[in-house]
Amino acid sequence: MSLETQVMTMLAMFVCGSALGIVVDVYRTTARELHMPRLFTPLIDAVFWVAATWAVFRTLLASNEGELRFYVFLALVIGLWFYFKTASSWIQSLVVKVIDTGKRLLRLLIRLFRLLVIRPVIGLYRLLMIFLGFLAALSIFFYKIVIQCLRPVGKLLLWLLKPLVTPIARHFRKPADRQRFWNAWIAWIRQRFRRK
Repeated sequence: MSLETQVMTMLAMFVCGSALGIVVDVYRTTARELHMPRLFTPLIDAVFWVAATWAVFRTLLASNEGELRFYVFLALVIGLWFYFKTASSWIQSLVVKVIDTGKRLLRLLIRLFRLLVIRPVIGLYRLLMIFLGFLAALSIFFYKIVIQCLRPVGKLLLWLLKPLVTPIARHFRKPADRQRFWNAWIAWIRQRFRRK
């Protein structure tokens, strides 16, 4: 392997180590700021390390066709150490600012949603309930007025029909009489509709 390939491999591993440090800081800061449940930590850690291993070996394959040498691991560790000594605090503060901005934006969107969607819907619902209550009260009022107006007409009809209804009512006072009447009607209907 040529010296140029070794230098390019070391440089690639150095960058890969720094990138791993960035990802670790972003993950730790995000988990801390968003209060992620400890239940998900092992799963996310496993996914992270699988992805990190895949990225390192992909970089190694691209830079020196996958040859593992001591200087490869040395460059990876130096890149990681260099990142943590120089840019780690800056990246963590940047992630905190991004998360805070995202939280503020989410709160603003929730407020806007409440203001522009939920409150008008609640207001329309209340207005509809008031309107329906008003209609119900109005219909009850008119119903009572109509009943009061029709009461004399009903009394007049009862008075007019009393001579017709009284004999029939006297005739059907007993249950046996009612049964005989219905049996006679049923027999008459059967005779009319019987096939000839």
